[in-house]
Amino acid sequence: MRFFAPHPHDLDTALEELARVEPSRDERALLVVYPKSACSSSASAVVVDGGGRFVGAVAPGTAALLNVPAAAPQLMLFPSVEVTAPVGTWHGAQRVGVPPLPSGLLVRAKRLTGRECDLASYFDVIAASKAEIEDELSESAVTWLAPVPSDGQAWLDAHRTRIDELLTTPPSRPPGDISHILIR
Repeated sequence: MRFFAPHPHDLDTALEELARVEPSRDERALLVVYPKSACSSSASAVVVDGGGRFVGAVAPGTAALLNVPAAAPQLMLFPSVEVTAPVGTWHGAQRVGVPPLPSGLLVRAKRLTGRECDLASYFDVIAASKAEIEDELSESAVTWLAPVPSDGQAWLDAHRTRIDELLTTPPSRPPGDISHILIR
């Protein structure tokens, strides 16, 4: 993923182009937004298709327009720290249905309550309507990213055993209740 520099649109310079993808005929565009909050970690949300092919990634405070397989019924998202975690480690990978256009995906840092962050999970992801995404974007400053799938795919391929585990095992939580851990 690289930063996308917003610029005047080619056909109407009164409009500012924030993101652009050029899907093949077997792909479609999908907007993914990850607003930053007080509970955000530094881990990105990695987006893959059902076969573990890298689609894109968004970090807290970023958004991207991604090319996804047109026939994909669902995608999987997991924190970037999961990619390099040892095989057998608990994980919080999430599957989400691909919403119809012009909807997209909204990734939010997970909270236990209005004041408490969930330390055992990095984020939740939901299929969001265009109106929900517009509301979120109007309240959050985001940096737009341009996907570079080949870079991400090479990273996932270097950790293929772990990626295959994320794709084939159900999400799990850390062992025990971590809310009582004391840091000295």
